[in-house]
Amino acid sequence: MKRFLVFILVGVFLQLNGQEKDTDIKVKIDFFNSKIQQTEKGERLQWLDSLNRIVLDKTEFKYDSIARVVIDYAIELDSLVYASRQVSDLIYYYNYVVGQPKDGVLLFDSYYSTLKKSEDNRSLGKLNLNAGESYAESNNTDKSIEYYKIAIEFGKTAQYEKLVALGNLYLGQQQSNIGLFAESSISLKNASQIFEKLKDTVNILSAKNILAILYSKNAFYEAAKKERDEAIAIAKKSKRASSLTSLYYNAAEDAKRTGDLVQQIAYLKEALKQNSYVIKRFSSKPVILVALTNAYAENDSLTLAEISFKEFEAIEKDNNNNKYKRYISDAKKTISFAKGNYKEAVKYGKLYLGFQKERNKYEEVMMAEKFLSKAFGAMDNTGKRDEHLVRYYAIKDSISSVQNVKSLAYYQTLYETEKQGLKIKAQESNISLLASESETKNQFMLFGGISLLSVFLLIIVSKSRNSEKKEKKLQEKFSQGLLQSQEEERTRIARELHDSVGQQLTLIKIKSQNIEEEEITALTNNALEEVRSISRGLYPPLLKELGLTESVKILINEYDAQTDLFFTMDIDTIDAYFTENTTLNFYRLIQECLTNIVKHAKAKSVTVSVNKEGNDIITLISDNGKG
Repeated sequence: MKRFLVFILVGVFLQLNGQEKDTDIKVKIDFFNSKIQQTEKGERLQWLDSLNRIVLDKTEFKYDSIARVVIDYAIELDSLVYASRQVSDLIYYYNYVVGQPKDGVLLFDSYYSTLKKSEDNRSLGKLNLNAGESYAESNNTDKSIEYYKIAIEFGKTAQYEKLVALGNLYLGQQQSNIGLFAESSISLKNASQIFEKLKDTVNILSAKNILAILYSKNAFYEAAKKERDEAIAIAKKSKRASSLTSLYYNAAEDAKRTGDLVQQIAYLKEALKQNSYVIKRFSSKPVILVALTNAYAENDSLTLAEISFKEFEAIEKDNNNNKYKRYISDAKKTISFAKGNYKEAVKYGKLYLGFQKERNKYEEVMMAEKFLSKAFGAMDNTGKRDEHLVRYYAIKDSISSVQNVKSLAYYQTLYETEKQGLKIKAQESNISLLASESETKNQFMLFGGISLLSVFLLIIVSKSRNSEKKEKKLQEKFSQGLLQSQEEERTRIARELHDSVGQQLTLIKIKSQNIEEEEITALTNNALEEVRSISRGLYPPLLKELGLTESVKILINEYDAQTDLFFTMDIDTIDAYFTENTTLNFYRLIQECLTNIVKHAKAKSVTVSVNKEGNDIITLISDNGKG
């Protein structure tokens, strides 16, 4: 049966020859066809491979059908490693050339049980990496993460560093997409370290770009700009047009988030310019044109918006997949609104919202809800306006809480924490060594003292006391290190509660809201608040980020928002008066006092004043309760 398929393949080539106008390709196809018919087994597979390469990624040659026959013949010859490479290429074709990632998933499932018998860790790692890409493009984030992790393990076993780095790069991107920001930062850091070691400029730029996006998602726009500017400088120096296209496009997204429409348009124009140097296969022109269309329409440049949209339609006129439909609905909703055609704006806005819900893109869903609220408001439909506005704020509250916005304050300390742990271990080792040396020295002095006791007794006592003082200082230093380590462990536990449990509860809350399960939403919200409360109790993350004064103000405002008590405060700027340790102690003192008032005082109003008087800080916390 498989031999018969090979001759079907030859027939396909002969049929395509008549349709192909390129003389050079026709000559090559004729030559390879003749060789395929004249040879067998391994030699035939080599000629099939040569023929497969010249039609690679060419949809007009039905590359996928041809590749499948080549794969089957390679498996028949037990050339599983070669077959794995061909399956990887074909998955890539489905993912990025024809935009059919679900076919990539099906292809992987069809062949993997056979191909894994090769036990070639490198090729199996690549297969799992591409499978992860198919799931990612199919909006199945959980599955994509699963296969990226498998690919990383294969890469480690094969000692194939680039595969490990790519796995971490793609893994970090997907983790960021679902709000696992701490895990994402670790994955991206691992990827960057390997790419820098390999001097892989393209992927160094990719890692920096994704890290900049991660910062942006947490509203750290300055940090994102710094990371992106460094990447742009590298990309310009190495003339990486595709990287510059992506970097400028994402810079435009940040400008949009901060309300700078003029800068957004400037970045998009630069992205379009850089994209003109990119080969068609990797072009991002349709995406950029849609973004430009929206930016012009929102900036009262309707004529330019329509010009950009017509250019987009001219490029994508032969497409009719969901990605194209999503772009169309995105552009038409904005243009319709700019024209005052609000009914049509609502129509396309609903279509766009539906596409984003299918993709589980919570930020895009949030903005689609906001647009629909604005469109219904323009139609004076206050009921629908408020309905979508409530959904917008529900999602925004879930992903934009103070803890989430400031979460990178934790992430930036992850590696410092690891380094501190190493320092403590080094201290332990040094103390053991010093103790050993001290013991040897004391023994030597003891034996010497037996013979010259009367002469050296005072010297021995003096040496012993000095040694004890040194050891005491070392022990004190080590104790301080242990206390610091304990505080860092509290920080780590707080981070794990917030990042792992907290993020999972947030996702459950979003999903329950989407299916209107109010009871589950309420229970999840209560659990989320308890986790956040425990996390804040273990370590207040705002202290390092904002300082003591602002942190105390935010703490009081939180109690004000979460209780029926009426709070008034008068707080001077006191950051310079406290060390790091006393800052935390003072914060906890305020926190404990307010907690006791809420629990036991049965008060209606609370006054908090923190004032500077000379070199002293006078703190007064009073309430009108029974205490």
